Amino acid sequence: MIKLYGFGQTRSARCVWTLQELGLAFEFVKIQLSKGEHFQSEYQQLQPFSRVPVLQDGDLTLYESAAICCYLADHYGEAHSLIPAPGSRERILHDQWLSFVISSFEQPLDRIVRHLWTYPEASRSSAEIALAKQDFYSYCQTLEKLITPVLVGDRFSVADILLCYVLKWSTLWDLLADFPRLQGYLANHMERPAFPRELYKV
Repeated sequence: MIKLYGFGQTRSARCVWTLQELGLAFEFVKIQLSKGEHFQSEYQQLQPFSRVPVLQDGDLTLYESAAICCYLADHYGEAHSLIPAPGSRERILHDQWLSFVISSFEQPLDRIVRHLWTYPEASRSSAEIALAKQDFYSYCQTLEKLITPVLVGDRFSVADILLCYVLKWSTLWDLLADFPRLQGYLANHMERPAFPRELYKV
């Protein structure tokens, strides 16, 4: 059986959503970050950078949520139901969106988290938090104009899962208040049966 190591609303939620969209049975192994379980040597053998999530599927061990989601969709998705076929024009556009989300769009939120909770208190900066919020707002201004019901073609895909995850994350700081189209996009996809409500308690 597929095994996913993760915790709550971390990026492991992306993988849970993908697994549920594909109707796959899996075991979820909760890694208690507050107890430092991700720093234990046994876990570091799976993930040397001490992050979640990690996927085990047979003899394959894979980390990084985007890689996990794409692997699952490519390997288990019938007729490329959740990701366009490799080499297709739609796959190229899909991967462009994927790269935007993980390389650009989510980075300001990661900076906010680091300066609120991760860094030692002496290294935290309210100015950096404010700048990160400004950067995210700037991305949203453009994305509000570009957003369509699904990012690529006419089907929901892994790229939508990753974008929705970041949009949902941003609501912790009410960062979508000025962007009704992004709010609508997120709300629509959160109605999907496979959305991991158990992690968000919605």
